[in-house]
Order: sequence, then C-alpha cells, then structure tokens
Amino acid sequence: MRFAVIGTGFITEMFIEQGRLCDDFHVEAVSSRTFSRGQDFANRLNIPKIYSDIEVLAKDKSIDAVYIASPNSMHKQQAIAMLNAGKHVLCEKPIASNSEELAEMLKCADENNKVLLEAMRLSFNPLLGEVKKQMNLMGSATQAYLTFCKYSSRYDAYKEGKSPNTFDPKFSNGSLMDLGVYCVSLMVELFGVPKQILASCSKLENGFDRSGSILAHYSDLDVTLTYSKVATTRLKSEILFEKGAITIGTLSTFEGVKIHKDGKATLEMQADTSDMRYEIEAFIRLCDTQASIAHHHKISIETMNIIDDANRQCGLLI
Repeated sequence: MRFAVIGTGFITEMFIEQGRLCDDFHVEAVSSRTFSRGQDFANRLNIPKIYSDIEVLAKDKSIDAVYIASPNSMHKQQAIAMLNAGKHVLCEKPIASNSEELAEMLKCADENNKVLLEAMRLSFNPLLGEVKKQMNLMGSATQAYLTFCKYSSRYDAYKEGKSPNTFDPKFSNGSLMDLGVYCVSLMVELFGVPKQILASCSKLENGFDRSGSILAHYSDLDVTLTYSKVATTRLKSEILFEKGAITIGTLSTFEGVKIHKDGKATLEMQADTSDMRYEIEAFIRLCDTQASIAHHHKISIETMNIIDDANRQCGLLI
C-alpha cells in the first residue's frame, strides 16, 4: 500500500519507522504546511515526494492511503479531502475535534466506500486482549483509576511567552484531547459507556485545559480518569477486582502491565516497543479485505461523545 503522511512530528516519524516493519507498506509522499520542513523530513526518511498543498496531494493518484498526524483541528478537513479523492485514511487520535465532525467524516468515508480508522494504538495492541482475558478471571471490577499525566516538552516554551501549537486551544489539543483520550478510550473498551460523568479541569490563561479529571459512574463501578500536560505522574493506572487487581504503567503502549492476586504480582506482560505496527497492519488488512470496521467506529464515536460531554462541563467549546 502506497502511503502519504500529513505532518512531520515525532509521531509521523515513528509511524514510518514501524510501518516499514510491515508487509505492503510504502511511503511515497509527505505533506507539510512548510515546504522546507517537509523537504528536510523527506530527505532524512527517504521519501520521494513533498507537498505543501493538501489539494495537490489529494490529486496524486499514486497514493492509496493517507496517515494524518496534523493538529487535531485540521483532521476533519484533511480527512474529507482525502476520502473524496478516493484514498483510505488512518487518522491520529483524537480522530476529530468533536462528535459532529466525526459524523461528517464517517459519512464521507461511507459515501466513498473508503476506510476511515482512528489511530488509537491501544485498541490494536495484543495486550488489550490479554487484559480482557485476565479480567474475566478476576470477578467483578469494583473501581478503576486510569491516568495519563506527562509534562509536555513544549510547556517551557509556553511559559516563556511563546505560542506553541501544542498549547493553543484553537488546535483542539488540550490535555483531555491529547492525553485524556487514552483514558476515555480504554474505559470504553473495557467497560462500555458510563451512565453519567462528572468532569473538571484546570486552564491556562489562554483558556487551554492544562489538566483535568473525569469521574465516570456505572451501575456497579466508578472509574476515575486523570490527565495532564503540565506534570508527570509516578502513579500507575489500576483496575480493582473482587479477586485481585491489574496495574498498567503506560496506557498508550500497555507498558508495565501486571496481574495481582492475593496481594502479589502473579503475571507481568511484556510490552512491544514496536506496538504501532499493529494498528498499521490492521489498517492495511481492513483496506485490502473490506472487513467490518464497525467495532472500531463504535469505540471512536462513544469516546468522542464522552469527551464532548466533559468539554461542555468544563466550559471548553471545541
């Protein structure tokens, strides 16, 4: 499959490096708003074509699929342009700024008979299946604490008075959208949709949500989600059961997953350092076979609905 990539950040570089571990993966083009940046990226990663205009990229008939890793606020426009041009789309999380945008994107994918998939790494990690298997052996879950707090490398620039995209609310990339989305998506994967949520956040002077929390209530379970772009936690995520507990070190990669029974760690699962390749392989397979993508769309829709509700409660209009 011949890919183009939109965006030149570290996640795009990781995508290309791990994609080249997969069969039928070829990167033919890179698109960047700044041509010189795209040129440097292409030279370093041996990519033959460079675009600075999305519409020109859309007309390139040699491209089968596009990986979108631009700021979140640009996902809808770029995805729809590529889908209408007859290309499959793998779009970084969160797939859209809100549920309304996601609905438009899914409708466009359906009308063009193309695959649109959210690049939520944890959904394709084989360890997710292992975690679900262990959950079935541990009785009912009683509480869960899911956390993703990581000090952004761009926060210092913001504090110096600069305006990095990563701390600009117009790009739909606050702490909930950027890191909290992992917590929400995993919660939906494991427990479904809660009956209600209570959300709060802390904002910077420009209205950007720097950190926040969500308390999600189910009929017999409460899940606490915490996320931040201005501090790094030393705590692990934890799911408590009648017969033990599961701890997870890093939600995005499932690094540090341990099963605890009788107060002891009885099983430790080894994370794959090349875990992004699983979502790439799944995407290529879905494009080739036209297999059902309904489950993945369901998770994306339910996750975005919860994020919309949390943003409304926090006074964040996205």
